[in-house]
Amino acid sequence: MAASEMVTGRKLVVVLYEGTDNNGKDIFRNQTFNVKYNSDIQSMYDAAAAIASLCNGNLSRVETTVTSHLFNN
Repeated sequence: MAASEMVTGRKLVVVLYEGTDNNGKDIFRNQTFNVKYNSDIQSMYDAAAAIASLCNGNLSRVETTVTSHLFNN
């Protein structure tokens, strides 16, 4: 039997670049938001860009974290 997956949740992670510290190391800050598990990818990216425009840092990257249940049929 093949296992199946059922997506049950998703988080949108907006990673902001905030400059460098005194040692020249890059500083990043993450903002995490719960979104609908079936959200459109382009809509999530657009939302992340809009959120970043309201923050002090520059948008570095956008990530998603998916939660799912695995079960065997």
